[in-house]
Amino acid sequence: MAAGYLSRMSHLLKGLLLVVLRLAVLCASVIGIGTTGVPAVAAGAETRIDTKPKVFQFMAYNDKVDSYQDELRLDLVLRVPHKEFDPNCVALGQTTPAASRGCSLSFLYQYSGSDQPRRFRRSRYINTMGRKGANSYDGALAWARNQDEAFTVHEIINSGVYDYLAISIEGDLDYTDTKSSIDAYKTGGSKQELAVYAVIDHDRQGRNILCGDAVWNYGDDMCGTFNPDSLDSARSVNIMDAIGERGTRLYMQNCRTSGGAKYCSGPASFVGWDGHPLLWSGRQANWGLVTDFGFPAGNNNPAVPEGVAPAKSFFVYWYNVGGPGSSKNPGCTENTSFKYQWVGLKNNTWVPVKALTPKAVEVQGQPAGYSSPGSASGSEQGAAYNDKPRAAGSSRAKTNNLFAVNDAGEPMPAQRPDGSIDFKLAKSMQGLDGYFKLLTWPITKDANGQICKTTTQVEKDTYNPEAGIENLDAKEVEHRMQTAWTIDTAFYRYSVNPPQAPTINSIDGTGLGSGGAVWADSLTPTISGTCQPAVDPQTPNRVTLFGENPAKPISANNPDESDNRGFAIGTVACVPNDARNPDKGGTWSIRDDNTAYPSKGVNTNMGRRRYHAWITEHSTGYNLTSGFSNLATARFAAQNEAAPVVQAITVPHTRKGVLPGGSAVRVEGTARPTYLAGNDTNLSDSRLEVFMVQSSSGAETSLGTSGEHDFSTSTPSGGSSPVGHIVIEPVTEGHVWHWKIDINPLVFLNAFDGSPGSEQYTFGARLVNPAGKPSDDARKDQMVDMTPTDPGIIGADWQTVSGRAVMKGTETVDANAKVTVTWPSNQAGRTSDTVMSGADGAWAVLLPSGIEPGEVSVTVVDSNGNQSEPYKQYLDVAPPLDGLPLAGAPKHTTLLLVFSLVLLVALTCAWLRRRREFTPPAS
Repeated sequence: MAAGYLSRMSHLLKGLLLVVLRLAVLCASVIGIGTTGVPAVAAGAETRIDTKPKVFQFMAYNDKVDSYQDELRLDLVLRVPHKEFDPNCVALGQTTPAASRGCSLSFLYQYSGSDQPRRFRRSRYINTMGRKGANSYDGALAWARNQDEAFTVHEIINSGVYDYLAISIEGDLDYTDTKSSIDAYKTGGSKQELAVYAVIDHDRQGRNILCGDAVWNYGDDMCGTFNPDSLDSARSVNIMDAIGERGTRLYMQNCRTSGGAKYCSGPASFVGWDGHPLLWSGRQANWGLVTDFGFPAGNNNPAVPEGVAPAKSFFVYWYNVGGPGSSKNPGCTENTSFKYQWVGLKNNTWVPVKALTPKAVEVQGQPAGYSSPGSASGSEQGAAYNDKPRAAGSSRAKTNNLFAVNDAGEPMPAQRPDGSIDFKLAKSMQGLDGYFKLLTWPITKDANGQICKTTTQVEKDTYNPEAGIENLDAKEVEHRMQTAWTIDTAFYRYSVNPPQAPTINSIDGTGLGSGGAVWADSLTPTISGTCQPAVDPQTPNRVTLFGENPAKPISANNPDESDNRGFAIGTVACVPNDARNPDKGGTWSIRDDNTAYPSKGVNTNMGRRRYHAWITEHSTGYNLTSGFSNLATARFAAQNEAAPVVQAITVPHTRKGVLPGGSAVRVEGTARPTYLAGNDTNLSDSRLEVFMVQSSSGAETSLGTSGEHDFSTSTPSGGSSPVGHIVIEPVTEGHVWHWKIDINPLVFLNAFDGSPGSEQYTFGARLVNPAGKPSDDARKDQMVDMTPTDPGIIGADWQTVSGRAVMKGTETVDANAKVTVTWPSNQAGRTSDTVMSGADGAWAVLLPSGIEPGEVSVTVVDSNGNQSEPYKQYLDVAPPLDGLPLAGAPKHTTLLLVFSLVLLVALTCAWLRRRREFTPPAS
């Protein structure tokens, strides 16, 4: 019992522990920030690819069609895996061949709506993505002249692992012209079933698209038995699901009477098809017009430059479904006027195009009554075009025309005089995304010419909706756009405006130089930078860091090519600098732990790795990704350099008390640096640092540092030095470099304070690798004595010349100094005499015999070879009186003695004189 109980308790505790650990891991992943430099999400998590196409944005859709003029028109942005779709699968201006290898993207749509829900048509691809150079507009012309079921891709915007395709679709529909149910004739149209499938045909052979049980061949435009369930759900999507319940509203071409009441869908704006109405291209130029390349002259139309839509590219034509008169359409009978407005996208938000129609414009002169442009020859003349104003005096002058003017009647900036429209100018003036569409709203009058009275919101939104989207909140903008009819659209270099790319600022805390390269002091560097955080902190933007794959190097010509993104190292949240104000930016930091690479591609000492990053938003669910950041290169200097060698120190010496001109203390040695920048001027070599330590102070003093590229250039700069100049010379054998530095002697003389330690130095050198790691120090001790000795002459008398040798200006004795005394120059044959000072510095030189008075010269050469200036001293060889006999007797006694001597001399002289004068007698 006890054993079983303990066993169960053990299992229970283990289970609880496992739950706690899993919760901890989950918590860490949700927080997503963690410790600085540690990836919060596994490297591969951010790069998993969803193969299913996904609608990023519905831009335009003729969601209201009448049963007679029924056409399919769509503009949207579709997200697909990167490079899944190749725009050059057919030649420029050509379409998908009828029976051959096809393109990877197909669109299948319901042709007959709810009446035959399995009857589908297939759209062909037309290549409009021109290139710079001659005839780059061929694709744009082919699209403008199209009248069949086709789609085109205007732009491919790469965003990380996905491409965003800006797409236009044109096609015919076949809705029934009459309905048995009265509900089909209600005001505002009745909902009609429409499915449009985007399919990624991954093998480009069409084998994954079936018509019934067989492969749907490219040569067959129509399939009456298509089953959407046969599609691979991982590679297909019904793009109409993106607009939810809005769907398509079908306006019946006639009214119906039931129980004495009339039921009419309301006024309709003609969509246009084939050559109705007759546009500049002769076909359906009014939908998804490509203006990226301009158009050549032709068909009496002048050439237009890039970004310009020719005159008569667009039109508006309103008419009353069911015809005029109260018998057909009681209460609301005529549409002789309408309002229109060009709107565009700015940062994926709808705004009026200020260079054309900052507010909705009312146009008069639409023909009254029921007159569809496609119902009778020539009736398209009733359409309003973007054309130059009619000549003065014409009955239709300045009416029924889409010519944008300001309140003073002057053309708007993007409205060209001939009626053409400059979308390039409109985009640049307002910073738009590059997509434009024309919205139009009816103005419907009753039989008396008055604005018709409506009793419900649906009636108002159908017959006389409020027009224009200027100065409205988002909800009202959406409402007014839904009440409008979209008839015309155009593109000019469209972009989806992905998030702002992050920036790499440093590697291992070292800021990037102008070339973006740094030396890293480890093989697992931390890369850091700045980023733009999300507005909603619950769905933060996330930065993903990539390390270059040498097998697919990052292209200098196309650094944003995501195929060459490299190995995903990790991803972290962009942390706001100010949580309350994301506009102040944020930061990120990811450590490369050197495990994201194949075994043969790991970071290695003296190797390199280039890094770049992108940021992905998560608030929209589309994972819209920025382009790449700047490139940052890490050259790995993960090991210390070998210590250099200090070979010799040469100290100059004074001569006759002064240093010879140009004297310097020289320190020299050798170095063998490993980390050299070579030809990469954005990096530096390892640097040589030369220093000294004075024994008395113990402080290290820098003598000089080599220049950034002194080991990589044939003309070293010598670097920086506070006291001297480093000279670096290459030695060819074994990559050894010889170095030397000459130091101004004043550095040492000014530091000498008289103490022995102030002349004792240790000279050293070290190599510091470019990542800042120093080598071991090379050291060498040296006495730096350039101060001559003062002989300290004490006396020069009739016995000796003597003194006490001390360092000049100090009381420090100089033992073993060689003292030389040179005797007076008038003593022929006398040589200099030399002695050595004793331990206490004392010295003495005995006078040679027979020396006479005069000036002697004394010089000293200390034990380190410094020679003093000559010191002069007068020599008196007479013994001093104090040393004679009777010296020390009383003064009067000395005077008496001197007097007695003088008297004796005088008497002697007198005696001698008398004797000389005395003549002895003759004998």
